[in-house]
Amino acid sequence: MVYAVFSCSHFSNGYFHSYDVASTIQDLDFWIHTGDYVYEYGTYASYATDVQERRDEILPEWEQISLQDYRNRMATYHTDEGLQNLRRRAPLIACWDDHEIANNPFGLGTSETSGAENHQEVCTANATSPDTEKDTAGCDRDEGDIVTRFNVAAQSYLEWMPIRRFPGNMGVVDIGSITQVVSWGDMATIVAIDTRVSHRSEDPTVNSNTWGSFFPLATAYTDVSQYTNESSPVFAEIREVAEGVHATLDSDEYTMIGEDIQILKDNFEASKSSGQTWQIWATATAMGRAMKGNYYDLDKLIEDPTTAAAVKAQTDAIFAGETSTFFRALSAEALTSTPWNRDDFSGFANEQRLILEALKETTTNPIILAGDLHDGYGWTLYEDGAIDGTPCAVNLVCPGVTSPVSLYRMHKVRRHRHSYTHLFVAVAFQGWGPFVYPAFSSLSETVGGDDALYSLLEEADEAANPGLKYYNHQYKGFMAVRATKESHVAEFYVHTPETVTSSYEVARAASGTIVAEYACDTQLTTTAGMPGSLDRADECSAITFESERPAVWDLPFPQVADAADLAELSDCGFAECKFATEPAPTSGATVVSGVSALLLLVAVVSTLSL
Repeated sequence: MVYAVFSCSHFSNGYFHSYDVASTIQDLDFWIHTGDYVYEYGTYASYATDVQERRDEILPEWEQISLQDYRNRMATYHTDEGLQNLRRRAPLIACWDDHEIANNPFGLGTSETSGAENHQEVCTANATSPDTEKDTAGCDRDEGDIVTRFNVAAQSYLEWMPIRRFPGNMGVVDIGSITQVVSWGDMATIVAIDTRVSHRSEDPTVNSNTWGSFFPLATAYTDVSQYTNESSPVFAEIREVAEGVHATLDSDEYTMIGEDIQILKDNFEASKSSGQTWQIWATATAMGRAMKGNYYDLDKLIEDPTTAAAVKAQTDAIFAGETSTFFRALSAEALTSTPWNRDDFSGFANEQRLILEALKETTTNPIILAGDLHDGYGWTLYEDGAIDGTPCAVNLVCPGVTSPVSLYRMHKVRRHRHSYTHLFVAVAFQGWGPFVYPAFSSLSETVGGDDALYSLLEEADEAANPGLKYYNHQYKGFMAVRATKESHVAEFYVHTPETVTSSYEVARAASGTIVAEYACDTQLTTTAGMPGSLDRADECSAITFESERPAVWDLPFPQVADAADLAELSDCGFAECKFATEPAPTSGATVVSGVSALLLLVAVVSTLSL
């Protein structure tokens, strides 16, 4: 069984070379997308446009709100050659995360408990406002009813995605379900379910200041060496704060999948009973309870005493600086084994334990696939969600296909919640590398160059997490797997930033082959009968690639022929596209051209036929 896994594909931040490379995998059976297949932002948003010059303009230019907006954005993404090639090559199993709808949505099954971080019923900006005001407001018009937005987003998703469509609903979304259950002979069962609108509560990032709780201490106590001094007042204070944060994260108040845990139980129990080797859950967000490394102690990871002493002098200076409050807070978290992410299962620790307990009872060899973090991870998971102990499952998190490298709308998040929390949100959506590396770039020459510094920072994270067997925050890419009844071998393939941002013609020419330059970063093997096992190797040998493209593609693909056709898809539902003096309406129907209607019909027909 050969498959590839992807997440976080942002059109404005490079070309989808990961899709293109994966389309040439020999014997590719299917591919999985774990979410953030598209992003919803308008071009005024700094998150969407920080590297806008790398790609043609996305359509629509405004944030997706209406059904036609979501259709148009899907059409834009499918002009990418790499995505077209992969869609042609093999069938897809997919779940969504948040950006297919709006950043950080939550449902809990009712309109009264539904919302999203990036949804403003009433907007303080309008179509004629400067981009800076729109970005601050997080909108360019009133965005109306969140349940309506959920439903039109889901409709567009199901029109464009060639996945099995189940009957039923997802809470307030009443046009069907994205639940996927695929039984692969006597080898595996793969399950994908919604984790955003059916049963999800507002996560602890929104409801409590779990991240910012460490910042007053990090501001008041600038000497990080005292954080481990039991006689220092900050020692006890940090642990008191951590205890409160852990209690919040462990609360049964927070739920992500709720009663849908039964979908996992029933299908995996049937898989186990039938003798299948692997039970695979493709979900949007990570299950590993990640702690960041204590970067203050980087010198302890270096064997050469001279180099270690030089690094210590530099980190002392970095952490004493006025701008290092964030990293001092990060050290406080690291020293108290406090997970940094609240948007994945670390913020839903009670449910995390329930899921791992269920997998222990109903599976033989559980594999959890995820994305969202823009970085690549490989975790051994332990019973009860502990950071160490008895292995019980594997969590493989693929890196993003493309993702932004600048801080995420910090001013907007300030408006909604504690000023310190915005820093966490920024990191969670860009990946750690582009954020952490600049802060420690002065160490590069000391430790032997940029690659060595990235490796040192990654090693610090691995040291803080006994179950973290692999971590990559330097490169984007994808994961590919070859599974047999004896082993599940996952290989992480990565691209340099230069490759990601090069056009297809340029990138393919540079590689001298039919695809862009790529490299194997690591291989992680899980052995059947050893749940949670992850053996790491630097060489990749499981996946092979074709040297030329097939003459005939196996599957049809809804074509968007050229830029002119694409422009007609955005023909112009939001104040007729030209914003002069009048505020934009809160809604409006787009007149779909004949070409556009035909393209959308092709998309729907393809979805139903596959």
